[in-house]
Amino acid sequence: MYYDGPTRFVLRSLGFDATVIHDLGRLAGYDVLVLDDANVDGLSTAQQSAIRAWVATGGIYVANGPYAYIPGLLAVTVNGGPAWDVDDPSSYTNALAVTDYQPGSLITAGLGSSGSTFAFPPAWFTGLGAGVSVDATYAGKFLEAGWWAASPAPAAAAGQPVIVHGAYGAGSVTYFGPMPACRAGTDGTFRLLANAILTGDAAGSK
Repeated sequence: MYYDGPTRFVLRSLGFDATVIHDLGRLAGYDVLVLDDANVDGLSTAQQSAIRAWVATGGIYVANGPYAYIPGLLAVTVNGGPAWDVDDPSSYTNALAVTDYQPGSLITAGLGSSGSTFAFPPAWFTGLGAGVSVDATYAGKFLEAGWWAASPAPAAAAGQPVIVHGAYGAGSVTYFGPMPACRAGTDGTFRLLANAILTGDAAGSK
């Protein structure tokens, strides 16, 4: 994993041998990369290319929330509020949301047909291309609590995919809209992160 302390704590608590790495150009020897609080906008073109090349050779990539989507890995359009900015109150969008889990998904296995997820900021996916599968969607009336900026309105996310997965070369990619291990405080969704790691290139719906 890259940088985030709370996620490392969660993964180690779940029994994973989680190591923080700082050089994304040296991924050989690692099976899984979880990226979260390190905003992808801050990664160099070379770092993003290194991640894509590593996944293509069989790596398992998990984006733990909307700061971790690597362009080109999955054929989706990402939608959502602005990236969090401490100086911009309109960016504080967050949501505790009713989330429907797709039957047969290995990523949502063991969590029943629906549950609550936390997103900061919320993100959802449209325009899914070939080979991209849906593991979870927001319910029709999903917003349980939170602070949501005026644009885009919550209605735009209703019923939309919020967890998706697919293959990239010989590797696998899972994109989470909600953050399963946000600040190590969302115990009820830790299993989503664990499932995405454990299923690897067999992830998703069968």
